[in-house]
Amino acid sequence: MQNASGLLETYASYVPALIVRSQALATAPISAPTAEHFPAAILFADIAGSTALAERLCQRGAIGAEALCDLLNKYFRQLINTVTAHGGDVVKFAGDALLATWPAKDADEDLPTVTRRAAQCGLELQSKLHSYEVDKGMYLSMRVGLGAGEVMVATVGGVRGRWEYLMAGAPLVPLSLAVQQAEPGQVVAPPEAFVFLQGHFAGQGLPDGSVWLGAAHNPLPLRALPEAIAPPGSEAALRSYVPNSILPRLEAGLAGRLAEHRCTTVLFLR
Repeated sequence: MQNASGLLETYASYVPALIVRSQALATAPISAPTAEHFPAAILFADIAGSTALAERLCQRGAIGAEALCDLLNKYFRQLINTVTAHGGDVVKFAGDALLATWPAKDADEDLPTVTRRAAQCGLELQSKLHSYEVDKGMYLSMRVGLGAGEVMVATVGGVRGRWEYLMAGAPLVPLSLAVQQAEPGQVVAPPEAFVFLQGHFAGQGLPDGSVWLGAAHNPLPLRALPEAIAPPGSEAALRSYVPNSILPRLEAGLAGRLAEHRCTTVLFLR
C-alpha cells in the first residue's frame, strides 16, 4: 500500500490538470454537479491498428495480454508526452482514442493561438507515431481531428462519491466528422477550426469542407503544460474521479500491470 503522499501523486496523474488545479482553488470537496464554459482548442487522436494488434497478441494467451498492455502503454506515453510538451491537457481516454484540450479562458493566449498549438501538436504526433512499429511486424498509427470554439466542461455524478469529468459543446460535432474524413497519418481540421489556421499551415481541401493540414509556416515555439500540483489533503477529492476498476491496483502500487483477455459480447450504439 502506498503512503498518502504517493497516493496523492498517483491520483493526480490519472485526472486532467484542469481538475487538479480546481482542487487547489476549492474551499470544500465537490458536493454537486458543476459546469463551466470557455473557449478552447480540441484534439482527438483515434488510434488505428490496435484491434489487429490485440487479435494477433491474443493468440499468445496471458503473455500476449501483458505484451499488449506494455506496447499500448509505450505508444500512449509518447502521445501524452507530446501533447503536454505542446501545452495541451489530456481530458479523456475512450478505448484506443484520446481527447486533449488547450483552454483559452485566461488572458494569456487567445483561441487562434491555442488552435495553432493544437495543430502543431497533431502534426508532430503524426511525424512521431504514424506507422509506428510497436513490435516486430506490428504497427500502429492514428487519425487526428481538430476543433475550436466554446466548450462546456462538466462534473457529473455524485452517486456513492463517484464523479465524472465530461466535455461537450459545438466544436465536438465538426471535429468528429472531420476525423471520419481523415486517413491514418493525417491531421484534419473542419472549417470552424481552420479559420484560425489559415495562412499558418499548408492545407488541402476535402469534399466535406474540412482541410487536411500540411506543414506549419512560422510555427509557434513550444510551450509545455505547466505542472499541476495537487494540494495536500485532496486525496479523497481526486480519488473520486479515478475509475473503480483500477483503484485497487493503483492503491496497491501496481498501476495497471495486470492484463488479461476475456471472451465478451460487445454492443455498440451510435
